[in-house]
Amino acid sequence: MPDDKQYVSFDRIVSQKLSEQLADANRQIATLAAMCDVKDAQIAELREKLEDKDDGNGNA
Repeated sequence: MPDDKQYVSFDRIVSQKLSEQLADANRQIATLAAMCDVKDAQIAELREKLEDKDDGNGNA
C-alpha cells in the first residue's frame, strides 16, 4: 500500500503542475487574442483610409 500512496501523491503533483501550465497557456492565448483584435482593428482602419484615399483620387 505505501507504493499506492506514492503514486497518488506523484499523480497529484503532476496534475497540479499540468493545471498550472494549462492556466498559463490560457493566459497567453487570451493575451494573443487581444493583440490580434487590436491588430484587426488597426488593419480595418488602414483599409478604410486607403479606400477613402482611392475615392478621393477618383480611382476605384
